[in-house]
Amino acid sequence: MVRDSLRRGPSYRRSRPRPLPPGTLRSGVHASFTLPEGDPEPVEIELELTTAVEAPPSPGCAGLGEGVDTEYMRTVDFKSPSLSDFWGRDIVLNACVLLPFGFEDLAHANASYPLVVAHGHYSPEWFAGPGWAETPPECDPAVDGYDCVEAQYAYHLYQNWTSADFSGSRMLVVTINHPVPLFDDSYAIDSANLGPYGTAINKELVPEIESRFRGIGAGWARGLFGGSTGGWESAATLIMYPDDYAYVTATATATATRQLTPFASFSS
Repeated sequence: MVRDSLRRGPSYRRSRPRPLPPGTLRSGVHASFTLPEGDPEPVEIELELTTAVEAPPSPGCAGLGEGVDTEYMRTVDFKSPSLSDFWGRDIVLNACVLLPFGFEDLAHANASYPLVVAHGHYSPEWFAGPGWAETPPECDPAVDGYDCVEAQYAYHLYQNWTSADFSGSRMLVVTINHPVPLFDDSYAIDSANLGPYGTAINKELVPEIESRFRGIGAGWARGLFGGSTGGWESAATLIMYPDDYAYVTATATATATRQLTPFASFSS
C-alpha cells in the first residue's frame, strides 16, 4: 500500500472522505429515525456540541514531520502584522517553499530567483498539482489506485527538478496555508469579516519569502497558478494585484455566474 508519508494532504485524497478541519465541534451520536411520508409535522432535535476535532500530527512541508525540512523543501511560518491586528491575536501563515536546483551551490551564491505561487486548498505538505517526494513510492497503481499515481508523479517531479537536464526551471515554487476560523481557506483576498488575507499574503508573506530565499522581488518575476479554488484565487490575485504578478495560469475556476432557481419554486 502507499505509505502515509507519500500521500498528499487530505484535500487531495480522492478515495477517502475529506476529514473535518481541526477545531470543528461535534455532538454525540443520536438514535436515527425515519420521517413519515407526505408532509410531516416539523421534528425538533436538540444537539449539544461537546467534542472538538483534534488536529492530527502534521506531515510537514516535506512529508517527513512538522518542521522537518530537506535540501529542497523549506518551511516558512510567518506572523502577519495586518491579520494579527485585525483579529487581536497572533495569526500565523504557513508556506512551503520548493527551492530551485543548485540553490546552495557556491557557484550560484549570488543568484536571485523568480517566484511562483501555487494556490489551492489547505495541505500541510507542499502540493502544487503533483506533490513532492524524495524517495520512490512502494505501491502498485493497479492495487492502490490514484493515490499511487499521485505518489509516483511526486517522485517524478523530484527526479526532474534535481536533474541538471531540468535546470531551466530555476525558481521558487510556493504553496500557502491560510485557514480561517470557519474553513480551511481564506480565498486569499481581503474581506470585511475575515480580514486582510490578500494583503497579508501578497504584501507581507511573499516579500518575506523572497527575502529569505533570494527572490528577485519584482512583479515581472512573479507568477500564479492553480486549479478549482486555487484557480479562482490565482485569477483574483492577479486582478487585485496587477502590479505584483506578471502572469496567471488558472484552470477550472468557479468564476462564471449562474441563474439560480428561486427558493420559492422548490416548495411548490
